[in-house]
Amino acid sequence: MRLKPSVLVPLATLAAIGAIEAQQPSARQIAQERAQAELDAPKLADVLALERGMSVADIGAGGGAVAVVLARWLGSGRMFATDIGSQQLATIRKYAAREGLDNVTVIEGAADATNLPRACCDAIFLRHVYHHN
Repeated sequence: MRLKPSVLVPLATLAAIGAIEAQQPSARQIAQERAQAELDAPKLADVLALERGMSVADIGAGGGAVAVVLARWLGSGRMFATDIGSQQLATIRKYAAREGLDNVTVIEGAADATNLPRACCDAIFLRHVYHHN
């Protein structure tokens, strides 16, 4: 189905709305996200049949809790974390550094592209990204 040009403008507008910076999460929110990530990451690894040493991408990584937990789990593997918000990207970088992880690559995505390198990953996932519309 081909979209009419008049439909494309609202879709582009929705993508731009997603780029609005989120407020800085509280320490409590960060702790809750980490606790949930510790529960979700093993399930995600199982569903995606991940193995240690693989390369994985988290599209729309937000605060980076799942990306950081999976990066630790991947060991020698590579974790790519993308987001469209500069605040989220900075948060993920700080989070990975605080955890002492050097296998996390943070990439600024766009409304219409992940900006991941070609053939970078064994698995790619998205979680909780549709709230931007």
